[in-house]
Amino acid sequence: MTYRSVTVSGLPGIAVRAGQLEVVAVPTLGGKVSHLRRLDGREWLWRSDVIPFRAVRPDASYLELGDNGGWDECFPNVAPGGGVPGWRELPDHGELWSQPWEMAVTEHDHGVTLHGTVRATSRPCELRREITLLHDEPVAHAAYALRNASDTELPWVWSSHPMFNTPPGTVVEVPGLRQVRVNHGLGEDAPAANDVLAWSGGVADASGRFTMPENGKWAVKLFGDVPDERRLVVTDPLKGERLELEFGGDVAHVGLWIETGMKTSAHGSPVHRMALEPCLGAADVLADALALDVAPPPLAPGEERRWSFRLRLPGRDD
Repeated sequence: MTYRSVTVSGLPGIAVRAGQLEVVAVPTLGGKVSHLRRLDGREWLWRSDVIPFRAVRPDASYLELGDNGGWDECFPNVAPGGGVPGWRELPDHGELWSQPWEMAVTEHDHGVTLHGTVRATSRPCELRREITLLHDEPVAHAAYALRNASDTELPWVWSSHPMFNTPPGTVVEVPGLRQVRVNHGLGEDAPAANDVLAWSGGVADASGRFTMPENGKWAVKLFGDVPDERRLVVTDPLKGERLELEFGGDVAHVGLWIETGMKTSAHGSPVHRMALEPCLGAADVLADALALDVAPPPLAPGEERRWSFRLRLPGRDD
């Protein structure tokens, strides 16, 4: 069977499976993807043991109720803020994570597709996401379509927000990435906002490999332009498993949230996690992205924009 109904922390979920991969999503939690794994491998998505998965209202606090892991979608902003004429104050991590999504599954010759649709509240617009798993390749292909259903232009940014479980020793490589800009940082050792840092020999080592440290208490959000190689590789330090993120041609930016020791688990151990994010827009606050000219072009009335990325989970011997 390629799909089935499941329960995730008491909430109804949908599990889809093809080839060697399985993905689980929870429609009532903003279409959150709660699980992403090879059937014979590790779970890649981080999950909080302090903040449970539970139903939330559209005005809920992300830090209190939503920062519990998995893969969320951020739109039309990431960080809270206003500053856009005619808009109300936008909530943390956008409007979609706290709204129920309509979800369905289709099977086809190549695999299985999990369809999700949600409508924003600040302006009439609709986001569609399709996650396709293939029978003959260990790939989850995520394809998006955003349509402006209003009679005015729609300013926006979007970020996929998969939070990965990255213990000390996890290695992240972004081939061809030259530099990143600091959006914000937390902790004494974090760089200042708007600093521009070299990736190789700066954030990462001279070969372009960033290794999650064991010690420290800091977090930083970085943005960079997607390099020509258009991929990012994460390697697990224990089993050597890899996750490869391949950016579609319409994805312009990569966001990196790197966090070590800012939170503790229910057992008191430090949390090490990263959000490695395909983005359209290179600032978390929508007004900042517009002011810095790093937002995607606004959508005209009735216009639709499409983009995609792929997550590849090769076997240990691939």
